Amino acid sequence: TPTSPGEDPVSAVPVTIVGRVSSFEKLRTCKEAGEITLRAHLV
Repeated sequence: TPTSPGEDPVSAVPVTIVGRVSSFEKLRTCKEAGEITLRAHLV
């Protein structure tokens, strides 16, 4: 059916966005943790 090929990319797009967001959040969290550690060392 023509519906099946169309559904796969559409359903894959949100997963990709969620994956990017989660990895971005992890990067931001690591950055914040690093800044906190730096401040702790500086103080």
